[in-house]
Order: sequence, then structure tokens, then C-alpha cells
Amino acid sequence: MRMNIELPAGFAGLVLSSPPAAGQSWLSTVLLCIGAVLVLFALVRIVGRRRRKPRGGAAVQPPAGDSDYAAAAAAILDGLGGKENIVSFEHCITRLRLLVKDYTAVDEKKIRAAGVAGVMRPSKTRVDVIVGTKVGFVADELAKLL
Repeated sequence: MRMNIELPAGFAGLVLSSPPAAGQSWLSTVLLCIGAVLVLFALVRIVGRRRRKPRGGAAVQPPAGDSDYAAAAAAILDGLGGKENIVSFEHCITRLRLLVKDYTAVDEKKIRAAGVAGVMRPSKTRVDVIVGTKVGFVADELAKLL
């Protein structure tokens, strides 16, 4: 007795609908499925063991008080060319997103010295400063400085 089995699209569907699985018996299909699960399990274990190294420096460390956030914000503002160079800013989960007037006034070394994880320049007028999960506190202090 032969059964029709609906198979998913993609690599698993390609493997399970191959001639050994589709044309032989239900036992070969089961064995192929078990083999595919074992291979996928091994791949997940291998990839899961790799640890990604953070780019750039370490993220801003949890400070002892608000003055540390203020110091980080002041250092970032200095590296961005001062408050005259900032058009606007907002923050997301880990980044400060700023619009600047003069792209050349931004000094990435000064910004990195504040302990941020990195600086990105997606366009001529936008600068992203990767602060980390404490970005909300740094953004509040930056707003006070502006």
C-alpha cells in the first residue's frame, strides 16, 4: 500500500522527495528523516558553540551613578563636534542615531574613548553610536547637554 505524503518546500522537501525516499518504502523515508534530523542537530550544536566576538570596544558599562552617564554623553558629544554640529538625535535599543551638519567634524576616536561599542556612518548626515543597552540613560544625559 502506497501513501501520499505532503512534504514541505525547501531542502527538506528536496531530500525527502528524492527517489530513495519517494519511490522505495515507508522505512526508507523514515530512515532518511531520522538522518536529516541528526544532521540538522549536529549543525545546530556546532554553530551554537561558536561565540561571536564583539566588534570594537566594550559597550558602556553600568555606571555607579548618573555622573558616569553624563560623562559618557559629554565625551560622545565632544567627538560629534559639539552641540552646534547636532541637528537632531533619537535612540533605539542599543544606538544613538544622530543627524549632523558637518560630517567631517565627527571624530570616531574621541567617541570610542567614551567606551562605546562602535560608530557607524550610514550616510553623509547620519551617525550611529552603538552604546549598548544603557543607551536610554546616555540619551537622557545627551538631551540635557543639548
